[in-house]
Amino acid sequence: MDEGGSPDSGGNCGRRLELRIIGSDAGGAVLSIDWLSPVGALQFAEAFASIEPWRTHESMADELAAHLSAVEAGARRFAIRRNDQLAGAFCCWCNWLCGPYLQLPGVLPAVQKRGIGACVLRWIETEAVSDGGRHV
Repeated sequence: MDEGGSPDSGGNCGRRLELRIIGSDAGGAVLSIDWLSPVGALQFAEAFASIEPWRTHESMADELAAHLSAVEAGARRFAIRRNDQLAGAFCCWCNWLCGPYLQLPGVLPAVQKRGIGACVLRWIETEAVSDGGRHV
């Protein structure tokens, strides 16, 4: 296990876990990225299962929660928090074909259009480049 209780799955994906949002959030909210706990996975899955396109699928919350709680070599699950409140989540396969593979990125509707997604993408890019990723 490495920092934050995440399984050591290779690569440095996740070294720096805190960012300040730059962009459209006039309140200067702090965006932190940490390991997605099973509780966080369930909270995110339940929130996302209530919006399209997941709303139309039966038992999608359970399937999303299971996927977000899974431990797989090379994959990390992250929680996105805005001022310590769950704002989203994403999975990242570190070092997949010489760079990261972003899977299931999501920002909750209540906090969309504040620059959170763009900030997370910049963080992933910075981490990948610092880890030697060539396909970013």
